[in-house]
Amino acid sequence: MIAKNIATVLVNHQFNIMKNTNPQYHFFCKQSEESFSTIVLIDDIKYPKKTDALLLSSIKESLEKTFFLRGYKKVDILFVIFTNNPFEYKSMADGDFTFWLSDMNDFRIISYSADDGQFAHIRDELEEALVKAPEKTSFISRIKHINGMSYPIFAILFALINIVLYVGVELFGDINDVIYIYSQGASEWHSVLENQEYYRLFTCMFIHFSFSHLASNMMSLLAIGHQLEPAIGHIKFIAIYMISGLCSSLASVFYHAHMDESAISAGASGAIFGIFGAYAIFALFDKLKGRPVPAMRIALMSILVLASGFNSTSIDNAAHLGGIISGCIIAFICCICSKNKI
Repeated sequence: MIAKNIATVLVNHQFNIMKNTNPQYHFFCKQSEESFSTIVLIDDIKYPKKTDALLLSSIKESLEKTFFLRGYKKVDILFVIFTNNPFEYKSMADGDFTFWLSDMNDFRIISYSADDGQFAHIRDELEEALVKAPEKTSFISRIKHINGMSYPIFAILFALINIVLYVGVELFGDINDVIYIYSQGASEWHSVLENQEYYRLFTCMFIHFSFSHLASNMMSLLAIGHQLEPAIGHIKFIAIYMISGLCSSLASVFYHAHMDESAISAGASGAIFGIFGAYAIFALFDKLKGRPVPAMRIALMSILVLASGFNSTSIDNAAHLGGIISGCIIAFICCICSKNKI
């Protein structure tokens, strides 16, 4: 995990490697007559047991005690944690230690310290070394390391919201009554564009016409969300899901307005097609770097579902197209905005 590039940066700044028996930790030190500086690199990817504030405080206290006893008047310690899930460490920001997060999703250094002290001058070099590091994790490799790292919290939450709302809607009315479904927040282009009931663009994402409609959507959401969310992070997943869902609603509204068709639209499939599309783009982005892309199976499945929909009058293909296109665009923007550029 510790790239040769990163070690080279530290050695060029007169840091020496300290012997250590724990493969999760790598110690680099630099000493002068009165001060001792230590950088501790912590691999929370290959060894996914999360590092916590108590552990870092303990290591810091032990190092300070050791080197103060050896006569050093000043001991500076920096922890650098390599992780695919930087948001899990935000709670450590108030700790009595200096630490950086090496975000292996975007290959950047995140500092939660107000003052990085004497280490600030090497931050840019370490970040550059991450981008060049041969061990950097691809989207596909992050997929393979999901277990023990993170959970698809918001994929599960979105599924629960849809299920709870479905039960509530069914308890208080006839789920097979189109007028009733419309009254509960389904979308229809006259209401949105002429009556300015814009809230329907959002509420229709959480309304379903039948149990089979709900079940198929939620199984798809959990299947792809289980892989995508831990790989790209919670914030990106939420953004892709919600924006794709809203774009799919807009696509449906404008299509039916253009065709002058009065159609009631509802369901989470637009948002789900968005995360299907995003999955394929993140994987394709890695393929451009010479890596295999099993996610093409996901893209193929999306195309087949879209194609089958054109033979059915009950499927809102405009919503599906709007969702998958917007998901692809959002994922592509995420890719080109990261430091691992195409």
